[in-house]
Amino acid sequence: MLTFEERRVLKELGKSYSASLAGVTGSTLLYGMFSSMVCISTLLTLRRRDKSRTTWAMLGATLLSFVLAGLYWTADIALFWIQISRALITGVAVDKPLDDAWLSNIVDRIVLQDQILDWTLQGLQIVNDVIVIWRAWVICTGSWQQRVVFIPSLFLVGTCATSLAFLVITLNFEKLEAYYAGEHLTRSLFYAAFSLSLATNVTSVLLIAYRLWTSRGTWNVRFGSHWSHAQRILLMLVESGGIYGIFQLLAAVTVNRPEAGSWLDCLCTIIWEGYIQTTAMYPTIVLLLIEHKRSFVDMDCFISTSVRDAMHEGKNPA
Repeated sequence: MLTFEERRVLKELGKSYSASLAGVTGSTLLYGMFSSMVCISTLLTLRRRDKSRTTWAMLGATLLSFVLAGLYWTADIALFWIQISRALITGVAVDKPLDDAWLSNIVDRIVLQDQILDWTLQGLQIVNDVIVIWRAWVICTGSWQQRVVFIPSLFLVGTCATSLAFLVITLNFEKLEAYYAGEHLTRSLFYAAFSLSLATNVTSVLLIAYRLWTSRGTWNVRFGSHWSHAQRILLMLVESGGIYGIFQLLAAVTVNRPEAGSWLDCLCTIIWEGYIQTTAMYPTIVLLLIEHKRSFVDMDCFISTSVRDAMHEGKNPA
């Protein structure tokens, strides 16, 4: 017969596992979708006749994001399994009472897996930000517009600096523990890197939105129903960037988790895991969306030179 204390400990353990299971399940489903998209985008890229350096660079960035997302997913699965193994295999074999000390040993952080999760997350954000900035640089043709692109570039430099500082500090186990407890400078560095990544995406999308706005010409044309193929692609980039920005804001809210094991905690875990996989998938999703317009424009990177020249000259691309 279990005592009241033992029932309480097992209840807390169940809450911890329920949130972990929700996150792992969501991450697994999204990574499976990502695997399919990577196969499709790779096949489409290899079938293209005009394989420029930019095309190969985008394929490399897609594969790099896929590898980083795979490392994150693997570490997530391993972390969940190790915690289960501690409780149901090695934990019950030790003649110790089911108390808070036993529970703490079960759900204690696993250093290697946690460090892999941190490194892959920061790497995914940086790769995504580089692609977003490159996209804005290609689209903004005016000299002053390309100078404005240096603003998100500065945000990217800040993201890299804060991410590197965060990762170096968390190589120390005690600092890693303090980070997850929210009691150390590393928590502030994590928030800073996340905020700078959000700022990079927002400013880059705003630049693309401005380019779309100016390409529409007069007010009547801007709010009209006629859209050239190039303008539709720009609109697609703005819409996808805006949706991703909203997802980033949702993920920012979930950083501070509510009571462990509650339905809200499970929801926050799913959103956070979804954000990480979406960060990896985002460039590939946009690439596939634009590749769907392949019969209309000759794409180079996320938008082709022909599209850019057509917008600059005020005519539709062939």
